[in-house]
Amino acid sequence: MSPQVGVCSDAGALFHREVEVQTAATAAYSSTLPTAAAIPLSLANIAAVQFLQDYFNLFEERGLLNFNRGATPTVIERTTFPHKYKKFKRSGDQEEEKCTICLSEFEEGENVRRLPCMHLFHMGCVDQWLGTNKRCPICRVDIEFQQKELLATSTP
Repeated sequence: MSPQVGVCSDAGALFHREVEVQTAATAAYSSTLPTAAAIPLSLANIAAVQFLQDYFNLFEERGLLNFNRGATPTVIERTTFPHKYKKFKRSGDQEEEKCTICLSEFEEGENVRRLPCMHLFHMGCVDQWLGTNKRCPICRVDIEFQQKELLATSTP
């Protein structure tokens, strides 16, 4: 028997012992409940739940699961540039700048937020968007992308 198999079988024995203890504790607890409330636990159910927990933990560790796709207010403040809108004179027949979320033109002095991709939005509009999705509504760039790259290249 190789050392890895021994470790695995020891872990398996420990797991089965833990299941036995949990099953006994559940049986003792369920005896105090009305019969209809008792939920039968089988080794197959417990093993399946453990497998799923391990599976989701693996995905989460690798960054493949992202249940909350939105950004926190701290991340929004750290990665974007909030300021008051200032109109600039432009040459030609260019349209007024608009917030592509609410489709309203920007007014002088309004609170706006510029994302790292340089797209500009009303602060209220984009903050609500970023709370549920941390990607720019126009180009889909992750607002943390540049910061993650900088951290990755700066660490030895």
